[in-house]
Amino acid sequence: MRRRATIVILGCLGCGPTAVTDDGSGGGDSGSSGVTSTSTSTSQGEGSSTTGAVSTSSTGTSSAADSSSGGPGVFDVSVAACEGYRNVADGVYAQSQGEVDDAAGVECIRGALVLGGGADDPIVDLSPLAQLQWVGDDLVLEQLTLTDLQGLSALAWLDGEIVVGGETVEGGCVINPGLQRLDGLGALTHVQGLRVCGDGDATPLQSIDGASAALVGELGRVWIVGAPQLDAILALDEVTRIDDLVLSALPGLASLDGLETLTTAVHVELTEVGITDLCGLGALVGVENGVTLDRNPQLSSLAGADALTHVGSIIIRDNPMLPQADAEAFVATLDVDNGAVVCGNLGGDPCP
Repeated sequence: MRRRATIVILGCLGCGPTAVTDDGSGGGDSGSSGVTSTSTSTSQGEGSSTTGAVSTSSTGTSSAADSSSGGPGVFDVSVAACEGYRNVADGVYAQSQGEVDDAAGVECIRGALVLGGGADDPIVDLSPLAQLQWVGDDLVLEQLTLTDLQGLSALAWLDGEIVVGGETVEGGCVINPGLQRLDGLGALTHVQGLRVCGDGDATPLQSIDGASAALVGELGRVWIVGAPQLDAILALDEVTRIDDLVLSALPGLASLDGLETLTTAVHVELTEVGITDLCGLGALVGVENGVTLDRNPQLSSLAGADALTHVGSIIIRDNPMLPQADAEAFVATLDVDNGAVVCGNLGGDPCP
């Protein structure tokens, strides 16, 4: 693990506007001296109090608007808008159940929420985070033996990515040996993207449906790599644009159903996926940079991407059931800016 094994609460000096509540009124301001603290204290705000909250300052005071009415409501998403809500933390890094317990009651986190299982005190219960409603950076899940994310049911806004398995310094994956589903994220309505870093049979992830309410509109990255038990991506069925779409080492994924509303992308890569055709990409019109179709053992047809007219570049190689002539004919229908590589497919010459 490269991340710190403690919960870190950092004071913030004069950052961000207030959240906007459901009735349109702004939440109260909160301030701190900017001094790091991990102590537990009682935080007094105007008209409210929070007992057992993690302090945002070791020498100053913090204030918070009353959040008993149900939490943040509608946020100004241009910045981390934590002001006005209790237990503001710059980042929560919990590698054990004890550290999850220490974060109980936190409602709003300016930075990342990193949950990683420790061997001596593994995370077995996320219910202490049941009041968490907003995270200003990534939700990172590493080494979890939990099968799902029950306990995060109030989390409504993630101004970062869902990261299932971080990357090691060597370029491998920090896997989650128990995590099968993202169930528990049903209240989540906004994310920047989704990254799954798996390691074959050691990665039991079966479904991403639990995050479907947040996987909508325009996303930055959707990387799903090394999850052989994942057999569907229907959770993406309301996504219209993905900057970077990478589906790799997913032999159980036999269909691209779920991408029917995707119209534009910057980069699309399908490698070692169990698909037989491109059905599901019928609305995709253009890919600004490149498309790669590489080593897909069952891919026998490029039917389905009927609306695709323009790509920055395209690579179609080493797909053993895809006729080379069909691949070349498909490329001939496209407006390609920076060249094409078509080789190693059925009946074609090997790639150099």
